[in-house]
Amino acid sequence: MADRPVKVLLVVGETEGGIGRHVALLAEQLGRHGVAAAVCGPPSALAAVGSPPGVGTAALATSRSRLDIALASRRRLRMLARGFDVVHAHGLRAAAIAAARPARIPLVVTWHNAPLMGGPRRRAYAALERYVARSASLTLGASADLTEAARRAGARQARTTFVVAPPLPPAQRSRGEIRAELGVGDRPLVLAVGRLQEQKRLDTLVAAAARWSGRDDAAQVVVAGEGPQRAALQSQIEESRAPVRLLGARSDVGDLLRAADVVALP
Repeated sequence: MADRPVKVLLVVGETEGGIGRHVALLAEQLGRHGVAAAVCGPPSALAAVGSPPGVGTAALATSRSRLDIALASRRRLRMLARGFDVVHAHGLRAAAIAAARPARIPLVVTWHNAPLMGGPRRRAYAALERYVARSASLTLGASADLTEAARRAGARQARTTFVVAPPLPPAQRSRGEIRAELGVGDRPLVLAVGRLQEQKRLDTLVAAAARWSGRDDAAQVVVAGEGPQRAALQSQIEESRAPVRLLGARSDVGDLLRAADVVALP
Protein backbone atom coordinates (compact mmCIF):
# COMPACT_ATOMS: atom_id res chain seq x y z
CA MET A 1 0.00 0.00 0.00
CA ALA A 2 2.96 2.32 0.61
CA ASP A 3 3.85 2.18 -3.10
CA ARG A 4 0.45 3.37 -4.33
CA PRO A 5 -2.27 5.73 -3.15
CA VAL A 6 -5.02 4.47 -0.90
CA LYS A 7 -8.09 3.62 -2.97
CA VAL A 8 -11.63 4.32 -1.71
CA LEU A 9 -14.81 3.09 -3.35
CA LEU A 10 -17.76 5.36 -2.58
CA VAL A 11 -21.19 3.68 -2.84
CA VAL A 12 -24.37 5.73 -3.12
CA GLY A 13 -28.01 4.69 -3.48
CA GLU A 14 -30.91 6.29 -5.31
CA THR A 15 -30.73 10.03 -4.75
CA GLU A 16 -31.67 13.23 -6.52
CA GLY A 17 -30.60 15.54 -3.75
CA GLY A 18 -27.68 16.63 -1.65
CA ILE A 19 -26.22 13.19 -0.89
CA GLY A 20 -25.03 12.78 -4.48
CA ARG A 21 -23.43 16.21 -4.49
CA HIS A 22 -21.86 15.51 -1.09
CA VAL A 23 -20.32 12.31 -2.45
CA ALA A 24 -18.97 14.23 -5.45
CA LEU A 25 -17.35 16.78 -3.16
CA LEU A 26 -15.94 14.02 -0.95
CA ALA A 27 -14.45 12.20 -3.95
CA GLU A 28 -12.86 15.37 -5.24
CA GLN A 29 -11.37 16.26 -1.85
CA LEU A 30 -10.02 12.75 -1.37
CA GLY A 31 -8.18 13.15 -4.67
CA ARG A 32 -6.65 16.41 -3.50
CA HIS A 33 -5.29 14.57 -0.47
CA GLY A 34 -3.69 11.83 -2.54
CA VAL A 35 -6.46 9.25 -2.13
CA ALA A 36 -7.78 7.62 -5.30
CA ALA A 37 -11.60 7.59 -5.25
CA ALA A 38 -14.27 6.03 -7.43
CA VAL A 39 -18.06 6.16 -7.15
CA CYS A 40 -20.63 3.48 -7.90
CA GLY A 41 -24.39 3.72 -7.76
CA PRO A 42 -27.56 3.81 -9.86
CA PRO A 43 -27.79 6.20 -12.84
CA SER A 44 -29.83 8.78 -10.88
CA ALA A 45 -27.10 8.96 -8.24
CA LEU A 46 -24.27 9.13 -10.75
CA ALA A 47 -26.06 12.01 -12.48
CA ALA A 48 -26.15 13.86 -9.13
CA VAL A 49 -22.47 13.06 -8.56
CA GLY A 50 -21.48 14.39 -11.98
CA SER A 51 -17.91 14.07 -13.19
CA PRO A 52 -15.42 15.21 -10.54
CA PRO A 53 -11.94 15.38 -12.07
CA GLY A 54 -10.00 12.15 -11.71
CA VAL A 55 -12.93 10.22 -10.23
CA GLY A 56 -14.15 7.06 -11.92
CA THR A 57 -17.76 5.92 -11.84
CA ALA A 58 -19.58 2.62 -12.30
CA ALA A 59 -23.30 1.95 -12.64
CA LEU A 60 -24.98 -0.24 -10.05
CA ALA A 61 -28.61 -1.33 -10.38
CA THR A 62 -30.78 -0.92 -7.30
CA SER A 63 -34.38 -1.73 -6.43
CA ARG A 64 -36.47 -1.21 -3.32
CA SER A 65 -38.74 -4.14 -4.08
CA ARG A 66 -36.93 -6.70 -6.24
CA LEU A 67 -34.69 -9.09 -4.34
CA ASP A 68 -33.06 -10.45 -7.52
CA ILE A 69 -31.79 -6.99 -8.47
CA ALA A 70 -30.48 -6.39 -4.96
CA LEU A 71 -28.61 -9.70 -4.97
CA ALA A 72 -27.17 -9.00 -8.43
CA SER A 73 -26.01 -5.59 -7.18
CA ARG A 74 -24.28 -7.18 -4.21
CA ARG A 75 -22.43 -9.58 -6.53
CA ARG A 76 -21.37 -6.71 -8.79
CA LEU A 77 -20.27 -4.64 -5.80
CA ARG A 78 -18.12 -7.49 -4.57
CA MET A 79 -16.33 -7.54 -7.92
CA LEU A 80 -16.01 -3.75 -8.12
CA ALA A 81 -14.54 -3.55 -4.61
CA ARG A 82 -11.56 -5.73 -5.45
CA GLY A 83 -8.42 -3.63 -5.51
CA PHE A 84 -9.84 -0.99 -3.16
CA ASP A 85 -8.65 -0.43 0.39
CA VAL A 86 -11.85 1.03 1.86
CA VAL A 87 -15.53 0.97 0.87
CA HIS A 88 -17.56 3.97 2.04
CA ALA A 89 -21.35 3.69 1.65
CA HIS A 90 -23.81 6.59 1.95
CA GLY A 91 -27.27 5.64 3.18
CA LEU A 92 -28.59 2.33 4.48
CA ARG A 93 -29.67 0.81 1.17
CA ALA A 94 -26.29 1.54 -0.38
CA ALA A 95 -24.68 0.10 2.75
CA ALA A 96 -26.70 -3.13 2.50
CA ILE A 97 -25.19 -3.63 -0.96
CA ALA A 98 -21.73 -2.49 0.09
CA ALA A 99 -21.73 -4.99 2.95
CA ALA A 100 -21.06 -7.67 0.31
CA ARG A 101 -17.53 -6.33 -0.22
CA PRO A 102 -14.66 -8.79 0.41
CA ALA A 103 -14.33 -9.31 4.15
CA ARG A 104 -10.77 -7.98 4.29
CA ILE A 105 -11.89 -4.50 3.15
CA PRO A 106 -13.13 -2.14 5.89
CA LEU A 107 -16.64 -0.75 5.41
CA VAL A 108 -17.47 2.81 6.45
CA VAL A 109 -21.15 3.80 6.43
CA THR A 110 -22.55 7.31 6.72
CA TRP A 111 -26.13 7.57 8.01
CA HIS A 112 -27.64 10.69 6.41
CA ASN A 113 -31.35 10.57 7.28
CA ALA A 114 -33.79 9.20 9.83
CA PRO A 115 -36.71 7.23 8.35
CA LEU A 116 -40.21 8.69 8.51
CA MET A 117 -42.43 5.63 8.53
CA GLY A 118 -44.31 3.30 10.84
CA GLY A 119 -45.84 -0.15 11.03
CA PRO A 120 -44.40 -3.07 9.07
CA ARG A 121 -42.19 -0.83 6.94
CA ARG A 122 -40.54 0.62 10.04
CA ARG A 123 -39.91 -2.87 11.44
CA ALA A 124 -38.33 -3.94 8.15
CA TYR A 125 -36.22 -0.79 8.17
CA ALA A 126 -35.11 -1.52 11.73
CA ALA A 127 -33.86 -4.93 10.58
CA LEU A 128 -31.92 -3.18 7.80
CA GLU A 129 -30.43 -0.77 10.36
CA ARG A 130 -29.23 -3.68 12.50
CA TYR A 131 -27.69 -5.48 9.53
CA VAL A 132 -25.89 -2.38 8.30
CA ALA A 133 -24.74 -1.28 11.76
CA ARG A 134 -23.21 -4.67 12.53
CA SER A 135 -21.61 -4.98 9.09
CA ALA A 136 -19.76 -1.67 9.26
CA SER A 137 -16.25 -1.23 10.56
CA LEU A 138 -17.05 2.42 11.27
CA THR A 139 -20.40 4.24 11.29
CA LEU A 140 -20.65 8.01 10.81
CA GLY A 141 -23.84 9.86 11.74
CA ALA A 142 -24.74 13.17 10.10
CA SER A 143 -26.33 14.16 13.43
CA ALA A 144 -26.09 12.98 17.01
CA ASP A 145 -29.48 11.23 16.94
CA LEU A 146 -28.37 9.13 13.95
CA THR A 147 -25.15 8.21 15.72
CA GLU A 148 -27.11 7.09 18.77
CA ALA A 149 -29.53 5.10 16.59
CA ALA A 150 -26.56 3.32 15.01
CA ARG A 151 -25.19 2.46 18.46
CA ARG A 152 -28.56 1.05 19.52
CA ALA A 153 -28.61 -1.02 16.32
CA GLY A 154 -25.27 -2.59 17.21
CA ALA A 155 -22.61 -0.44 15.53
CA ARG A 156 -19.12 -1.32 16.72
CA GLN A 157 -17.78 2.22 16.30
CA ALA A 158 -20.09 5.19 15.76
CA ARG A 159 -19.14 8.84 15.53
CA THR A 160 -20.97 12.04 14.65
CA THR A 161 -19.50 13.87 11.67
CA PHE A 162 -20.17 16.95 9.58
CA VAL A 163 -21.72 16.53 6.14
CA VAL A 164 -20.41 19.61 4.40
CA ALA A 165 -22.64 21.34 1.86
CA PRO A 166 -21.12 21.73 -1.61
CA PRO A 167 -19.70 25.20 -2.32
CA LEU A 168 -22.11 27.57 -4.05
CA PRO A 169 -21.32 29.64 -7.14
CA PRO A 170 -20.88 33.29 -6.13
CA ALA A 171 -23.82 35.68 -6.43
CA GLN A 172 -24.13 37.24 -9.87
CA ARG A 173 -26.79 39.87 -9.26
CA SER A 174 -27.31 42.63 -6.73
CA ARG A 175 -29.57 42.34 -3.70
CA GLY A 176 -31.93 44.88 -5.24
CA GLU A 177 -32.22 42.99 -8.55
CA ILE A 178 -33.17 39.68 -6.99
CA ARG A 179 -35.60 41.29 -4.52
CA ALA A 180 -37.27 43.11 -7.40
CA GLU A 181 -37.63 39.81 -9.26
CA LEU A 182 -39.28 38.27 -6.19
CA GLY A 183 -41.53 41.31 -5.72
CA VAL A 184 -40.87 41.67 -2.00
CA GLY A 185 -40.17 45.41 -1.93
CA ASP A 186 -39.01 46.47 1.53
CA ARG A 187 -40.59 43.51 3.34
CA PRO A 188 -38.27 41.17 5.25
CA LEU A 189 -37.33 38.15 3.15
CA VAL A 190 -36.97 34.69 4.70
CA LEU A 191 -35.23 32.02 2.60
CA ALA A 192 -35.27 28.25 2.97
CA VAL A 193 -33.28 25.96 0.68
CA GLY A 194 -33.78 22.22 0.43
CA ARG A 195 -35.52 19.30 -1.15
CA LEU A 196 -39.28 19.33 -0.59
CA GLN A 197 -39.63 16.20 1.50
CA GLU A 198 -40.92 15.36 4.96
CA GLN A 199 -37.54 15.30 6.71
CA LYS A 200 -37.01 18.99 5.95
CA ARG A 201 -40.13 19.95 7.99
CA LEU A 202 -41.01 22.82 5.69
CA ASP A 203 -44.61 22.40 6.86
CA THR A 204 -43.43 23.86 10.18
CA LEU A 205 -42.07 26.92 8.38
CA VAL A 206 -45.35 27.37 6.48
CA ALA A 207 -47.33 27.10 9.72
CA ALA A 208 -45.10 29.71 11.35
CA ALA A 209 -45.46 32.10 8.40
CA ALA A 210 -49.24 31.76 8.53
CA ARG A 211 -49.21 33.21 12.06
CA TRP A 212 -47.75 36.53 10.88
CA SER A 213 -49.64 36.73 7.57
CA GLY A 214 -52.04 39.47 8.72
CA ARG A 215 -49.37 41.97 9.71
CA ASP A 216 -48.60 45.00 7.53
CA ASP A 217 -44.88 44.25 7.72
CA ALA A 218 -45.29 40.48 7.28
CA ALA A 219 -42.12 38.77 6.08
CA GLN A 220 -42.23 36.96 2.75
CA VAL A 221 -40.93 33.38 2.81
CA VAL A 222 -39.46 31.81 -0.32
CA VAL A 223 -38.38 28.19 -0.62
CA ALA A 224 -35.83 27.10 -3.22
CA GLY A 225 -36.02 23.41 -4.02
CA GLU A 226 -38.16 20.71 -5.55
CA GLY A 227 -39.43 17.37 -4.33
CA PRO A 228 -42.32 15.01 -3.61
CA GLN A 229 -43.95 17.21 -0.94
CA ARG A 230 -44.57 20.14 -3.31
CA ALA A 231 -48.30 19.52 -3.76
CA ALA A 232 -48.91 19.05 -0.03
CA LEU A 233 -46.97 22.19 0.85
CA GLN A 234 -48.73 24.25 -1.82
CA SER A 235 -52.09 23.09 -0.49
CA GLN A 236 -51.06 24.06 3.05
CA ILE A 237 -49.91 27.49 1.83
CA GLU A 238 -53.20 28.14 0.06
CA GLU A 239 -55.40 26.93 2.90
CA SER A 240 -53.54 28.92 5.58
CA ARG A 241 -52.87 31.95 3.35
CA ALA A 242 -49.28 31.87 4.50
CA PRO A 243 -46.94 34.36 2.77
CA VAL A 244 -44.81 31.58 1.30
CA ARG A 245 -43.72 31.00 -2.30
CA LEU A 246 -42.26 27.76 -3.62
CA LEU A 247 -39.66 28.78 -6.19
CA GLY A 248 -38.83 25.29 -7.45
CA ALA A 249 -35.30 24.18 -8.31
CA ARG A 250 -32.91 27.12 -8.52
CA SER A 251 -29.34 27.42 -9.72
CA ASP A 252 -28.91 30.92 -8.21
CA VAL A 253 -28.94 30.14 -4.49
CA GLY A 254 -25.99 32.52 -4.03
CA ASP A 255 -28.18 35.35 -5.36
CA LEU A 256 -31.07 34.33 -3.11
CA LEU A 257 -28.79 34.31 -0.08
CA ARG A 258 -27.62 37.82 -0.92
CA ALA A 259 -31.23 39.01 -1.10
CA ALA A 260 -32.47 37.32 2.08
CA ASP A 261 -32.65 38.86 5.54
CA VAL A 262 -33.06 35.53 7.32
CA VAL A 263 -32.26 31.93 6.36
CA ALA A 264 -34.53 29.35 7.97
CA LEU A 265 -33.57 25.71 8.54
CA PRO A 266 -36.67 24.08 10.01
